[in-house]
Amino acid sequence: MNKGLNVVLVNPATTKRNKENRDNSPSKSDPKDALVIADIVCRGYYYDTLDRQACSKGCVR
Repeated sequence: MNKGLNVVLVNPATTKRNKENRDNSPSKSDPKDALVIADIVCRGYYYDTLDRQACSKGCVR
């Protein structure tokens, strides 16, 4: 289903470093994690995913 959202991959090591640099607090919470991941994506530190249907129609492996 295409809902107009892009799915990207974020490196967990980048997420951990960004979280440590943000406030140096070991606390974990969903809102904090979401903010850290959104910041990483906003800065462009992510990988695009492959569209498997498009790939099956002509990608070379």
